[in-house]
Amino acid sequence: MIIVCLGDLHIPERKQAISSVLSKKILRISPDLVLSTGDHTEYFVLKSLEKFGHVEAVNGNMENLGIERVKVIKVLESIKILLLHGDQFGRGNIEAVAEHAKKLNCSIAVSGHTHTFEAKEINGVVCVNPGTVTGAWGSAKLEEESVAVIELKQAETKSSVEIKVKKLFLDERKNLVESVAYSGKIRQAP
Repeated sequence: MIIVCLGDLHIPERKQAISSVLSKKILRISPDLVLSTGDHTEYFVLKSLEKFGHVEAVNGNMENLGIERVKVIKVLESIKILLLHGDQFGRGNIEAVAEHAKKLNCSIAVSGHTHTFEAKEINGVVCVNPGTVTGAWGSAKLEEESVAVIELKQAETKSSVEIKVKKLFLDERKNLVESVAYSGKIRQAP
């Protein structure tokens, strides 16, 4: 299963669109699921993400689009993903996000708000922040345009799932760069 995670778009206030380079790459990936951490700021922006595939999204702190602020999404029959903007726990408090995910029996937590890519395991929860897909400024500085691609594959033992998190981003010359940010195994939810 392939999941594209993105967020912090801030269209049209801070940026006009997702770059054509990233858009084309996401379309080529043809994800099974697209997770958005919010701050679309306009409903048409949220709807535009549907060109990439099935979208699950939450509201960010800059909008009220009539969708939830927090969601738990079940994939591969037994893997739960916590999706939220992330401001609920303070800027960049990934440890609190992981703790909340663990309470909800989620193996993966996808959050945004900081505009900075991050992928790491905290207390058994793989935490992913895709950064800002548009490069919208946050904390008064321009940010890197990035998304996260989560690849999930049933492990041979069937008791765990292999996970790989890739970072896709545009460098200073607007060239697409891809790197593996995290790789490991996650537990199946009971």
